[in-house]
Amino acid sequence: MKTANLDHDERTIAIENTSYRLAYLFLSFALLAIVAFRSFALRQSSWDLLAILVLSGIIAAVLRARQHAFTHSAGKSATFAIVGGLVVALLLGYGAKTMGAVSAGYRAAHAAGDSTR
Repeated sequence: MKTANLDHDERTIAIENTSYRLAYLFLSFALLAIVAFRSFALRQSSWDLLAILVLSGIIAAVLRARQHAFTHSAGKSATFAIVGGLVVALLLGYGAKTMGAVSAGYRAAHAAGDSTR
């Protein structure tokens, strides 16, 4: 009987998982950077890219929960990240709305000043 050649042992599996983790982190932060650039520099909506990013995190969390690998501290960290993200999103939305109103008021005042000349 011939023994099969083992290509995957625990070490190679651990290295593969580490490489997948780093690749996922890189893609996640790259997508966040693209979303931020499109939003702030180009004034474009990037909900499609942001949805991809959020859904990938949800898929990873659901998989971990189904495999009973979602620890209590990971649950607290996820809850903190969700609440913190919502607070930051609300503050950014309010700030953008306020800045837009201030900018519109400044443009109107500046245009009124130009018309009196």
